[in-house]
Amino acid sequence: MWLGCLLLLCGVLIAATWWRGPQFGLGCAVIVSLLAPVWVDWNAGPLPIDLRTAIAVIGISAYCVYPGSRVNLRLVPADVALIALMLANLATDTYNDGFTWALPLRVYGEWGIPYVAGRLAIQSLDDARKLAPIVCLVLAALAIWALAEATTGVNPANAIFGERPDDFTNKHMQRFGLYRAEGPTRHSIYLGMLLVLLSPWVVYQSLRAWRHEAVGAWLIAPIFVLGGLVASTARSPMLALALAAAIALWYCLPAWRRWIGGGYLAALLLLALLWKPAIALLERLEDNRDSRARVKVVVGNERVEYSGTRHRLYLLPVYAQAMRKAGAFGFGTYLTAQFPLRIPLATDDAATRIAMMFVDNHYILIELRLGYVGLACFVAFVVAVAIQAMRLVNRSSAPESTFMAALGSAVLGVSIMLLTVWLPQDFGFLYLWTAGTTSGLLLGGRSAGAFAQTSGRHGAASAYGSSSGKPRMAV
Repeated sequence: MWLGCLLLLCGVLIAATWWRGPQFGLGCAVIVSLLAPVWVDWNAGPLPIDLRTAIAVIGISAYCVYPGSRVNLRLVPADVALIALMLANLATDTYNDGFTWALPLRVYGEWGIPYVAGRLAIQSLDDARKLAPIVCLVLAALAIWALAEATTGVNPANAIFGERPDDFTNKHMQRFGLYRAEGPTRHSIYLGMLLVLLSPWVVYQSLRAWRHEAVGAWLIAPIFVLGGLVASTARSPMLALALAAAIALWYCLPAWRRWIGGGYLAALLLLALLWKPAIALLERLEDNRDSRARVKVVVGNERVEYSGTRHRLYLLPVYAQAMRKAGAFGFGTYLTAQFPLRIPLATDDAATRIAMMFVDNHYILIELRLGYVGLACFVAFVVAVAIQAMRLVNRSSAPESTFMAALGSAVLGVSIMLLTVWLPQDFGFLYLWTAGTTSGLLLGGRSAGAFAQTSGRHGAASAYGSSSGKPRMAV
């Protein structure tokens, strides 16, 4: 099954490369691979390889040998931060688990391959404009898939590719009267995060349709994002999309930033004042169980009521002692690669250990795995991507500026919500790929004047095309 799917993706790569060149081929193949179930992989010794990673490796290799391809080796802030993160991962795992030949390959496969694939696939606004319809079609397919699964309770991926592993959540769970759609991922939250990270492309294509630069049917494309999120019934992606929208407004409306910032502060103050009612509301959205029937867990020296919402609040006190023991270089990947973690906890209570075995906070998990050094590198990476996106907003023209703002805001919104979920391959691959696109666009702007502004029929237009979509030489 893995080999058959890979051959189909290679066919997409070859056809797209023949049609519009190696960059479009690489981007198209990676985006289409999001439709393949994550659990379909090939265990190459100690290195399990899923379809996304496999086609990204093939696509990057094809791009590098394609005549006339260019690779810009100049480093931008996100490049430096990611290299530091990979070095921290390599050093930590070597120290804790010992060095093996597979370790550098695993580290590069986890962090570098998706990022480099995005960096090479999108090097200009012209690349983004070509790929946008493909991304939107894939997102529409994921949303329709999710809606069908939410109403029928049947995930076709399980029937075609085999049942997904049961190591995350039980199948056929319900919320709000809907089945929790998972699509090609292993959890409804992961599917929702995937849709959030794809949403900037929908915004871009819809704006282009509004300006008569694309087919008018794309005006309704944002409905697919909202429909897919509703089908996932996951709260974290919904909050991530709301955060991304708020951040994008701050990006796009510089004259209103003072008022928008004031609104943010007022919202945070209101949340602080109404903290307990907000938690109660989220719990009501979680399920309909009687709170008296919920399990009790030990947090500190106190036995308290447990729920999925409170789980995120209890993670820090439960794992605080382990985080201190992790120190600067962490426990390594081997001890933290699966749940429950193979590290000592401060409590021996069986109910607490079972309830709290999932570390649904990527920042806590990466500190346990890579220590304070790895955590600092990851935070620096998130900040660097956000800064790069802001610089792209300032260089580009509408609707490209809105696309850049949405791109950076989606990454930043998901990064904030990583306080409530860890970063699995299900949407982590796309997260790193999207970060790589900001680096590719930033370098493209430096090297070719890609963000020079010109005027057209509808006002400002990018250097790669006029508002009517016809090629225009960069100024």
